[in-house]
Amino acid sequence: MRRFLAALIVVACVASCGGGSNKKAGSADNRSTYLFPTYLAPGFKVTHGGVQVAGPAHRAYGAALGRKAKNGAFDAVILVTAIEATADRAVSPNEKDTIVGVNGAQARLHEGATEASLDWFAHGAAIALAGPPASGQTLLTAARALRGEGVRNLHLETAPDGYDKIAEEHTIGHTPEASRQIQVAAASPTTTITITTSATNIKLVFAVGGGDHIEPIEVRGHEGLLSTRTRQVQGTSITQSIVAWYERSGALVSIIGNTAPDQLLPIADGLAGVGEELWRQLVPQS
Repeated sequence: MRRFLAALIVVACVASCGGGSNKKAGSADNRSTYLFPTYLAPGFKVTHGGVQVAGPAHRAYGAALGRKAKNGAFDAVILVTAIEATADRAVSPNEKDTIVGVNGAQARLHEGATEASLDWFAHGAAIALAGPPASGQTLLTAARALRGEGVRNLHLETAPDGYDKIAEEHTIGHTPEASRQIQVAAASPTTTITITTSATNIKLVFAVGGGDHIEPIEVRGHEGLLSTRTRQVQGTSITQSIVAWYERSGALVSIIGNTAPDQLLPIADGLAGVGEELWRQLVPQS
């Protein structure tokens, strides 16, 4: 399958990307952000994809905490995020939250089977923390260590015992970010893989959304990050893996799948830049 897709891309690119007649489609910059997989494991295929236009810009804040592991890795990662907002989110009557106090605000603490979460609204900011199951008290400790009013001034004063600060940043974000996605699926409906290229420069730990374990890796000659988390869903153990890297500045690439990392890394290695015109021909649009 890899040989067939690679040949298809080469032939089509000669017709639509080459010759210098179409500078937009043929530029290295354009090709590097329109990536298509030349390798998929037997039984997998590209099913559909799409393009997402950037939403409104807003200030954003993020912090990541984790327990240090070997070789630059971290375990039990907790993410703190905040974005500008004009009001609190709508709360479903079915939510089973515990109301707790955080720096003078009323926050919602939820201990779920797949993650723990804590969120509230204060001073024009929607603030949320998320971590592994049963990490609610650690989330609460981290939340109470936040200082500053409004997204612009937020910062984490200290990390909970046993945790280190992995990253912290203020940025201008969009909801959603401009991106392109390719969906890959196997015959089994439970195995899906998503390849996304996003126009952003956020730190990689936020791109992978934390995880039970994150570790630095090299992807296509770039510094990358691998995240894994395993959960019990209806009696079945399911592992979700995410690999993320910057193909170039402003072009974040991530591959996520409910499968082991060794399924994702060959896909990353086999990505080819094809340009916008060919990418739209190869990816059925949803």
